[in-house]
Amino acid sequence: MSSPFFFPPEILQNIFQILLDYANKTLDIRPRKFASLQKCLLVDRYWFANAVIFLWKNPIRPNHKRNYASSKLIISTYISCLPQLSKDFLYENDIINFKQKISTPFCDYVTFLRDLDFTELFYKVSYFLLSFEEEKFDVAALDKSDPVEIIRGYANDDSDQKRILLFGELVKLFTTQPSRLNYQLRLSNWIKGRIRNYPHLQFLSRFISSSLNLKYFECQTRIPSQIFDDLSKIISNVDEINIKCDSYYGDDNEGLVRFVHGLQRIQYLKIEFEHFKFKNFNDIIPITSSITDNYELIVPSDELILLDFSLTFNKINSFEIADSGIDSIDLVKSWCDLPFLPFLTSLKFSTSTLIKLDLGLYSDIIKKTNGNLIKLGISLDDGAFFHNIHLFNTISTFCPNLKEFDLKINGRILYYIPLIFQNCKNLEKINLEIMDGKDITQLMYKIGKELPKNLKSFYIFQGIVKWDVKFFHIFLKYCRLNSLYNLKFKFKYSVSSEDMKEYSRIIKKYIKRGTLSRWSRIKEIVSGNPDLIILI
Repeated sequence: MSSPFFFPPEILQNIFQILLDYANKTLDIRPRKFASLQKCLLVDRYWFANAVIFLWKNPIRPNHKRNYASSKLIISTYISCLPQLSKDFLYENDIINFKQKISTPFCDYVTFLRDLDFTELFYKVSYFLLSFEEEKFDVAALDKSDPVEIIRGYANDDSDQKRILLFGELVKLFTTQPSRLNYQLRLSNWIKGRIRNYPHLQFLSRFISSSLNLKYFECQTRIPSQIFDDLSKIISNVDEINIKCDSYYGDDNEGLVRFVHGLQRIQYLKIEFEHFKFKNFNDIIPITSSITDNYELIVPSDELILLDFSLTFNKINSFEIADSGIDSIDLVKSWCDLPFLPFLTSLKFSTSTLIKLDLGLYSDIIKKTNGNLIKLGISLDDGAFFHNIHLFNTISTFCPNLKEFDLKINGRILYYIPLIFQNCKNLEKINLEIMDGKDITQLMYKIGKELPKNLKSFYIFQGIVKWDVKFFHIFLKYCRLNSLYNLKFKFKYSVSSEDMKEYSRIIKKYIKRGTLSRWSRIKEIVSGNPDLIILI
């Protein structure tokens, strides 16, 4: 092809990747964001062959186009890619019609797929099998519904059987591809819908002939053991596991323990403890010490969980102490007694206790991390605290390598933030949530002077905006004077003010100057309409 408009495949695909990145950098990925890429399909066959790769790379990811119309389209397309034996089988079981049985794909869409979430696939299959003509449902209301509720609402022996059969044939199709897929499985949202039979997992081992490596696996502890026993037959390695402990429906965790114990390798194991004791569950950490090197624990402050740290203590690199709502901080005190905690790189404290809390306890834990903290989060909500300055002096002195700082506080505590910025020069990401209506004008003026030069993202939320627009301008001017470039700035609020257009004008001004990223924006969170967004 000698046309001057011809691009080699690698260059053309790089251009398409930039268009895709543009969509993914926004918080809400919507169809209109892909308009440019979709138009590229219509240029000619050559452009189509290069653009279609990106459009069908990950259509089954969580929350992506989860609605009736798009699910019909996606599943219909993949049905056309099924081998003829599978189509005949589905046709004989009255799952697909004759037109779908004889359909052929325009190209092999299955080979483009790179990420597959099994639960999301089952959701889309469930949407696909709904019959608009027979059910007369409200499509608009359906698109806003929880898919678990839809599965429960349209559950009967016949529909359940059809869902499982179609799901199984698609699973066979995807898992037999020569290209390596990133597999994910999420089970926790089924608990909220109070569905415990997990129809798509009861027979999963029948549809998969070889062992799988999961990229991500999320579950809760009250899932029946037989589900985990079946998963053990097909899953050998998991990159990241997130286990949420919840014994509300009982403490049958033996299947989960057996599943985890039978894995060959786990890269990262996250455990979120709640306020209950779990039968056999404390065995999870000792039995996984030989197959993983990284743990993340989230433990309530009043829950002293007896764990054998003799082999795994130095593998806990992320730790969160969550407030229980009970007047007790036993766990905080116990960790203060440890001689050192140099293995922690991520630490988070969250409390809303009504008792008077000595923040010096948090300071003692931070000191023992030996300057290795990279991520730190502190949430001080509705409590009575003392030794505030001691805590923030400790962060300033003992966290020289800090890169991410997440703070949820009352406005008056902002006074101490410049202390941190003066010494934590490696900060790249800052999240500030101000929980009261204090006027933060003067405090943000001082913070602006001390912003570190490595800063890449600055997020601030205040329900009612109390930041004088003149000093907001000065704050961004300090960002420019501090040589900040391409800073991603997000301003989130729930109650609008008459100056919001002026804030937007100022942000646009500093985007043009290069100080702020083109993705910088203000976002209004409106009750009952969380998608109302003002983009800059």
